[in-house]
Amino acid sequence: MTYSNINKDRVQMGKNLVGIIFLVLIVINIVKQMSILTMAKAKNLEMKNKLTYLEVENRKLKQQVEYATSSAFIDQQVRDKFGLGDKNDNWLIVSDEQNYNLWDQADSGNPDSPLRQWISLFTR
Repeated sequence: MTYSNINKDRVQMGKNLVGIIFLVLIVINIVKQMSILTMAKAKNLEMKNKLTYLEVENRKLKQQVEYATSSAFIDQQVRDKFGLGDKNDNWLIVSDEQNYNLWDQADSGNPDSPLRQWISLFTR
């Protein structure tokens, strides 16, 4: 081999080495891009799920706001908070002075013990 052939071989080997390095860098870049793409897809899916959840929550809150501004809600709050009623309501007024003992009336009809009442219920 002559000097010029050795020089040409070295130049060719250098070109091949540069080409191999260039290909390795391209493959590394492609792998990085695929990794970034995979993470972006996962983040996109997470954001879509969060968006769906927030849309459902938004609908619920809109319904609550709509109900809170309705006359039915206001009437209910007036009844619950202030004890006020409508003109068509019937009111039962129980005096605080009278003591109602309903247990005495319930026990006075049957002198048997509760155990005997259960036994008689299932053995008749």
